[in-house]
Amino acid sequence: MIRLRDSLPRLGCALLPLGVWVACVPTRPSAPTPTVVAAGPRGSDAGPDLRGPKSEHPDALGRLLDAPWGGRSDKRRTMTFALPDAASWTHVRYYGITTLAGYRYGPDHHVALAAFAFEPKSKPATLAGCVEKFQSWGDKRAKDFDILVGEARVESIAWPPAAPKPGGAKVFVLDAERRSLFGNKKYAAAYAIYQAWDDACLGVGFAIPEKDAETEARAVRDKLVRDTLPTITVRAGAGALALEAKSDVD
Repeated sequence: MIRLRDSLPRLGCALLPLGVWVACVPTRPSAPTPTVVAAGPRGSDAGPDLRGPKSEHPDALGRLLDAPWGGRSDKRRTMTFALPDAASWTHVRYYGITTLAGYRYGPDHHVALAAFAFEPKSKPATLAGCVEKFQSWGDKRAKDFDILVGEARVESIAWPPAAPKPGGAKVFVLDAERRSLFGNKKYAAAYAIYQAWDDACLGVGFAIPEKDAETEARAVRDKLVRDTLPTITVRAGAGALALEAKSDVD
C-alpha cells in the first residue's frame, strides 16, 4: 500500500460507533484513494455507474448497495474484511482516537468504520468479557459526547468463517442521535465484538448518517451487518501484534 507523507491534516466528520456512541472526529487519510470506474448497477443497461464516494449522500449509498465486493485489512494485516466498492474506501487516522484500522467512504464520510484490538478482562479471552469491556468503555464515550442511543438489537452469529461455531461473535444493531447547539444528527450504526485471539479482543463498528437518505442508510447498514461483520477473518496468533496498535479501549 502506498503511503503519503503527512502535510496539512485532512479534516472531516468521522461518525464512529465506538461501543455505543457516535462522535464527530477529524480525520486524515493515510493512503490515497484509487480512482475507480465501476460497472453499472446490477440489472442495469444504462452504462457505467458514475456514482461513488464523491457523490451526494443518497447516490453514494446507492453505489454501496449495488457495488461488487472486495477485501481490505489493517496495516498490520492481522484482520481482513469485505466491503462493497472496496478500492474506493480511504484508510484514515482519527484524531484523538487510536484504532487498529479506520476507513471512510468519501470525503463527506458517507460511512465511517473503525476496528479496535484491546486487552481482554482476563486470559484466555472470552466473548462475554470482551463485550463487557467494550460496552463499558462505549457507555463512557456516549456520555462524553452527548449521544442518545436506541435499544440495540443483539444477534449472536456463527464465527469465524473458516470454522464457524454458534455464538462465536455478537452483533449490536442500533440507531443513534448526536445532540449539539447546531441541531441533532441521526445515524444508522452497528458494531460487532469478537473473541478473536486468546490474548486479545476485536471490535469493529460503523456509522452512517441518515440525513436526506434514511432508507438508503439503513439498507447499507443492514448489508454490512449481513455480509461484512460475519465474514471478518483474523490471522492466527496475531493478537499481540494487533495490540501494538494501542487502541483506545480501556
